[in-house]
Amino acid sequence: AGTRDRGEFVRRDAVAARLRDGYSVETIKAAVDGCKADLWYQGANDRGKPYNDLELICRSGEKVESFARYRAPPKKTLADDLDVQAFLRGAKGGEA
Repeated sequence: AGTRDRGEFVRRDAVAARLRDGYSVETIKAAVDGCKADLWYQGANDRGKPYNDLELICRSGEKVESFARYRAPPKKTLADDLDVQAFLRGAKGGEA
C-alpha cells in the first residue's frame, strides 16, 4: 500500500499534457464520454478487449478530438419537445 502504479502517473501525465495543449476539462470529459459511447472501445471488437484507458483517450490532441466526436448526443426530455409556455397557457383554460 502507498505505492502508486505506473499507469496512474502515465494517465495523469497524458491529461496534464492535453490541458497544457489548451484542451478544456469539459473537452476531455466529452472525450471520455465518447469513448464510453463507442462499443468497439468498450470491448465489442474482434479481441473482446476494451480500449478505454484514460491514457489512450488523452494520448494526443487528435485522440481527444476524435473521442469527443463519438460522444452520444444528450438525451432529449419532454421539455425539449414542448413549447413550455404554450403548454402552460393551455393548462390555464385552453388559451393558445
